[in-house]
Amino acid sequence: MEASNKIFPVHSSYLDYLSNNFSFTFPSGVSTNMSFIVFLSQSKNNLSRSIPQFLCNSSQLLVLDVSYNHLNGMITECLTHSGSIAVLNLQHNKFYGNIPDKFPVSCALSTLDLNSNKLWGLIPKSIANCTSLEVLDLRNNHVDDAFPYFLNIISILCVLVLR
Repeated sequence: MEASNKIFPVHSSYLDYLSNNFSFTFPSGVSTNMSFIVFLSQSKNNLSRSIPQFLCNSSQLLVLDVSYNHLNGMITECLTHSGSIAVLNLQHNKFYGNIPDKFPVSCALSTLDLNSNKLWGLIPKSIANCTSLEVLDLRNNHVDDAFPYFLNIISILCVLVLR
């Protein structure tokens, strides 16, 4: 059995690898196993490097939680451009750069947690396309912008943390 099948078993839809102290890198060929995954949590491990591009190839992915790791680099634009991801939890990593301004009109996000990274710049205006957004947490970053009044069109936004 190749390494990718051990990490991401073929035809799996729910993978929860929470708190395992994994520090692996993603093997090549793993993208072929991603098309069925709906829920992927690798929170509280020891993952580093950037989020692999193959995570964008799953049109079924609803929940991606890679919080509390050591992931870095810029946030992969395809994750914010996804029309399927409902929960994107990237908190407590080392992501840097601007938050991509690529949220589509079909944005399905209900939770976007970018807390405690090294992000800077403006709050993307396209985030207002996420009309199902209930939780937006941008605290403990270097975002430098005026209050995002443009979010007032999201009537179900319950939690907005900008601290």
